[in-house]
Amino acid sequence: LCLVLDAAEFARHLHPDPRFGGAASECFLELSHFMNVLNTDQSLYEAVNRILATDNDLTPEEHRCATVFRDDMEANGIALPDDTRAEVVQIRSQIDEIGANLVSGGLRTSHRQQAFRDIRNLRHRLSQTLQEKSFAHNTLKTTLAGSPEAVWRFLAELAGHLKPAIAEDIRRLQEQKAASRLFPVSDPTTLTLQDTEAPGLAEAYVQRNPLGGSVLDYLSLGNCWRGLQHVCAATFGVTFEPQQPAPHEQWHPTVEKFGVWRGGAFLGTLYMDWFARPQKLASAGHLTVQTGCRVHRDALLAAGVSAPDEAEQHAVLVLNFTFSLAADGTCHLAPTDCETLFHEMGHALHTFCGSTVYQNLSGTRASVDYVEFPSQFMEMFARDRRVLDTFAQHADGTRLPDALWERSFANRPFRTLDTFQQVLHAAMDLLLHTPPP
Repeated sequence: LCLVLDAAEFARHLHPDPRFGGAASECFLELSHFMNVLNTDQSLYEAVNRILATDNDLTPEEHRCATVFRDDMEANGIALPDDTRAEVVQIRSQIDEIGANLVSGGLRTSHRQQAFRDIRNLRHRLSQTLQEKSFAHNTLKTTLAGSPEAVWRFLAELAGHLKPAIAEDIRRLQEQKAASRLFPVSDPTTLTLQDTEAPGLAEAYVQRNPLGGSVLDYLSLGNCWRGLQHVCAATFGVTFEPQQPAPHEQWHPTVEKFGVWRGGAFLGTLYMDWFARPQKLASAGHLTVQTGCRVHRDALLAAGVSAPDEAEQHAVLVLNFTFSLAADGTCHLAPTDCETLFHEMGHALHTFCGSTVYQNLSGTRASVDYVEFPSQFMEMFARDRRVLDTFAQHADGTRLPDALWERSFANRPFRTLDTFQQVLHAAMDLLLHTPPP
């Protein structure tokens, strides 16, 4: 099921032919509905519980695999009556369908707003059907946070920690607003800032305080990709071997294919879809086409399915980006784009180095508390002066000046404001999905 679901997820986001993308979306939704049905199947639940209760020879991975199945089923109301479980399946399938339409970008603004309201209402209805206090309570109970109340405490503490630096960012925005006015202001701190003004004022502030030369001149896509490969080889022993894609593999001429190796072991295949274009996912992302896991030959043969000769199924994945090509065909990355490149590679390394016996535990199919750690960890390399010195170079061979590094990476203006914006997004998420504290 996941082999088909993963391939459909990839095709609906990146296939250049909208007919294939539409068919992939239909396939994805149909199989997602079937997965929701399986998650409420009591015979499967009883089988998993029998294994956990009677088989003392389970390996740690086998025990974890069975536990994940059991917990997913319990989160879907496996103990509820038949008609209630059927309602759970229906609600989850409705949420999946609306979410797919949102991600496709095919809805007008007014329809998108209604879609968000519909998802929120369906999630509330789902939590009531599952007899939970709220959607947030049901989602968080299997995480380290444990409850919405714990998340509220964390957000409040984090906001307090950010407050001094936020005040400095606000002062900079007020200074920029004063500078852009027709009439002078004696005290910029008296100016009121509107939410919609902040992005433009921040960009204008950075441009008004140049350091001589642009950091983009030192961050060509080629330089950044070479630097990232160096980090992967030096730190993890993972290398990328360019390969010529077959005609049926390359859905756009700019897509590149790499074989991924660690020592003498082949880990899988990576496709890099670098540039923005119509009819593709409009944000950076890690799309798994196939996970790395053991091939279960006995189970396949018992089900009457022919089994491949290989003992291992190697990972196949796509990293999608939306970088821009200049008129002359060159591409240079902003510091945030460089960090995004390293971030997505963190997910890729997690997939390639995280092969397991069972595919539903493979790579990024990990605990939600951990799944962003490798990507956040890799971002730190993109900001480190020592790492940047290995690849951030001007076309004339000069390295990134210290002042430009300090301004663009180490102490980039408004980084704290960006973090605080995420705090506000998280708070709004909680307000929409749980009663106020």
